[in-house]
Parts: sequence; C-alpha cells; structure tokens
Amino acid sequence: MKPTVVVIDRRCIFSECLCEFLTSSLPDFTILSVNNARQAAELVFLPVTCVLVSESADILAIQEVFPKAAFLLLSDGKESQKTDLQVPKIMLDMPRNVFAEMVRSSARHGCSHALEPASAPADQPVVLEPVENVKKPLQTATCDARLSDREAEVLVALKRGLSNKLIAYEMNLSENTVKIHVRNVIRKLGVTNRTMAALYEMKGGAEPPATDMPH
Repeated sequence: MKPTVVVIDRRCIFSECLCEFLTSSLPDFTILSVNNARQAAELVFLPVTCVLVSESADILAIQEVFPKAAFLLLSDGKESQKTDLQVPKIMLDMPRNVFAEMVRSSARHGCSHALEPASAPADQPVVLEPVENVKKPLQTATCDARLSDREAEVLVALKRGLSNKLIAYEMNLSENTVKIHVRNVIRKLGVTNRTMAALYEMKGGAEPPATDMPH
C-alpha cells in the first residue's frame, strides 16, 4: 500500500484541483482530499504520512488521529492564522515543482515514523465509530474475510444499489473514504465488482456468480 497524503480543505474545487496536481506530481503516494477533520479521522486505517490542512484550528485534533504524520499548513500569505504548534507553512504561491517537492519531502519524513497503517492487522476487523441513523447490518456473509462495522454498513448500502456519492451523503463520509471501503469489501469477499458484492450479501454468503455483471 502506498503512503498516503491527505488534503483537508472545505473548498471542494480547490482541494480536488490540488489533489489532481499532487497525484500527477507524486506518483509514489496516494493523494486523498476530505472536507474536514471528522472525515479525515475516517482514514485512520491508511498509512497517512503527510497532512495538508488549511485551518490551523483543526491541526491539534488531526494530530491525535495521525500522530506519526508530517503536517503542512496551507497558506496564501494573506491570512493571519495563529497557532502555538510547530507546523511549517506551505505557500500556495510557490512554483509548482517547489510545492510538490516540499510535500514529497514532508511525506517521506512522515514515512520514517509511519511505516505501517494505523489500523488493526489485516486479518482483524477495523472498528470505527458507529454512524448514527444508519441501520446496523446483519452479518450474513459467511466468507473467511471479516468485514469491519463500517465495511458491513457499506455492503448494506451496496445491496440497496446506492452510488458512492449517495453512500457518502447518507453515512456522512467523504466520497474518497467510501471508495476505499467499497474496494476493501470487494477484495475481502473475493468478488470482482460492487454488483457481485451486493449479490453475495443478498444470497447470505452463497458462492458469487461466475460471470461479471454490469454496474
């Protein structure tokens, strides 16, 4: 699994564009964007080595989630964010190559302290905070893989035919987080796509269909 860089910014267009730039500039890292600290906490199971954050007030809480990651405070040089934390600023008016290299250097520094993802072992479920107002799923799958509570909830949503965007809205997660959970569900169930994963659950653990099905 690639080391992960997380961009936390409430401006969706800005953060998505920044993620696209960093993805093309840093192919050795997974780049994800979320809107706030709560969504960032959903990525605790990933090997996050660097966090770019735009609100200094969020840093302390996020550092508790990713204690081994390097942090960079996004700055355009105009705001007067004050923080007692020793977090270096990364200026948005930097040349593209300099900006990318600063993120790369910080992420690699984080790698030296976070070589393993902050999660349970691969054969153990990752237990996350339960989502309010989401019906607790029945554990009907009989495969050897163990789904975490959140993955089981995503599987129930797949059974209902929801898209990633709707799952994210209903469960109050970022779409990036949902994509990761869907991928993990598909891998653990040993199927090839989300439709087959939904059918697997619907059949209560029966063998998945032998042929691929359209999404």
